Amino acid sequence: MPHYSQRLLLRAETTRERVFRYAEDTGWPLIRQEGDPDLHETFRADFSAGEHAVFRYVEDFMSRQRYVYVESLADGVVDRAGTLVERGLRPERLDALAAACDRAEGVEHGWALVRLGVAAPERSVPEVFDRIVAGFRHPDPEVRRLALWASTYSPWAEYVPHIREVSRTDTVEAVRNRANDLLAVHAAG
Repeated sequence: MPHYSQRLLLRAETTRERVFRYAEDTGWPLIRQEGDPDLHETFRADFSAGEHAVFRYVEDFMSRQRYVYVESLADGVVDRAGTLVERGLRPERLDALAAACDRAEGVEHGWALVRLGVAAPERSVPEVFDRIVAGFRHPDPEVRRLALWASTYSPWAEYVPHIREVSRTDTVEAVRNRANDLLAVHAAG
């Protein structure tokens, strides 16, 4: 069963070229790339990070975010490689992303929640969970929709009762429908 590092959300100044150069400098050859952002597709590049480990770079078309993570069959490899990547690429810090949510207003608040969701760890943490759940109740339906979307990047079971509440009570049909779609995904496991 594969193990994954936390997704590391890249700073705006960390370009695709910078990530490719980092991988090359680290001795991780490119083994695959796919997708074309110009065609509204998510771009992915995989680099061999040693035996049974892959360093992955993603330009997620839907969230408009760029992130990296490590996948391996060995958990210890993921931890070591993830730490190496974090030192080398200096991604956004989770506390800074949470603070950005607290400062943002309007639809930008929703996009800040998406960025926080992308960077969320595998297990639920209050600084992410509480902000995204609060986004489910935001007065702006676009922020509520984006908060639901943010929850999909780390689909913690703790979200389910809150998403169920949105599916039953939100005043906007499209938001209720999105919540119902997410409940179906959670139920499918």
